[in-house]
Amino acid sequence: MHLFSGLLCLAFLVPALQVQGAEVVNAAVGQVGDRVVTSREVVMSHFFERWQLSAQSKDASARSPKADWKITPGTDAFKQATQSFVLERMVALEAENFVVARVDADAVKTSAKNFLTAMQGSADWKKLEVSEAEVQKMAEIKLRAQSFLKFKTESAGVVVTDEDTKNYYEKNRLKFGNMPYEQFKTSIREVLSTQILEERLKDWFEVLRRKYRVRFLGTTES
Repeated sequence: MHLFSGLLCLAFLVPALQVQGAEVVNAAVGQVGDRVVTSREVVMSHFFERWQLSAQSKDASARSPKADWKITPGTDAFKQATQSFVLERMVALEAENFVVARVDADAVKTSAKNFLTAMQGSADWKKLEVSEAEVQKMAEIKLRAQSFLKFKTESAGVVVTDEDTKNYYEKNRLKFGNMPYEQFKTSIREVLSTQILEERLKDWFEVLRRKYRVRFLGTTES
């Protein structure tokens, strides 16, 4: 699963986005640092993420048609996509200061080329009038953010001791019934590791949110 889509369970880290009314092609919907985020960028990003997820899926029958990839401002899907976009931009900005987040130029070009090839024939994508340079820049930012987030996740150094797993088991005996502790030890360790990692990422995202002065801008009906 795409890293940012998988982390949307942490969407409560940013203020709720309030966008209402008819579809707006290129309205300001947020701000990260000195950079304004537009609805067009969010829609572009969403198309790219859906393509990545589709490309990674091994089950062709589970892939949704491109006609379903479109999102419209004012919908829950658009709000979720905006949160994902802003989170990605925060991480990408932070990654610019770290060597570990460098991305290969050929990988960027290949990703952009494959995406554009996949989007041929999509009327919804064509309406956005996106240039090849814009797609390459979008691919570069996404790959950089994904690389840095992977690095942060893998270097988090999460440690769960046997005492931690035992305490969890004892506090949740009703959940495990009469089954022995050893049968659940590994799965408990995985659950606790995930919880600790999510808490650390949550704290980190909150630091980035303040550092880059994240704001969400709502549009309302006149």
